[in-house]
Amino acid sequence: MIKEIEPPNDFFLNDPKLAIQGLPDIDLHSLHTEKKLVHRPGSTWYGVYLKADIIAALRMDRIDEYTVNIHAYLATQYQQMHLLKYIFIDTVNYLKEHTQYTVMVIATPEPCTHVVRTMKPLGFKYTGTIKKKLIWRNAVVNLLHYSREI
Repeated sequence: MIKEIEPPNDFFLNDPKLAIQGLPDIDLHSLHTEKKLVHRPGSTWYGVYLKADIIAALRMDRIDEYTVNIHAYLATQYQQMHLLKYIFIDTVNYLKEHTQYTVMVIATPEPCTHVVRTMKPLGFKYTGTIKKKLIWRNAVVNLLHYSREI
């Protein structure tokens, strides 16, 4: 089940390995110093639940009225279970039923090759690179974009 939630501060605070692996440096700093995530205008958080437990958090960033950028954070204990593929299938279905979005974008730091390996079989196509876009683990890295129609 997917449902809208408040920024999942506790989800990340209770899973420090996920926070360190998954959050950009600025979000990590805010999480650890202020105990809350940086709120980005146009962003909405969704929880993915297995029974009553939140197993993943999705940050959806509105690009325009038809396009959404999605970043998924799967709890550490579920990462080796190949659930991310199914979470994205459910996310596509959720977006079809509950939103006007027609295009889904994934933006990932270039070092995160596991994201690309998961998204390509789900129909995401490479759409571009922004060179030297963000600081990731104290290094300036490229940001890769993949997208698919919903």
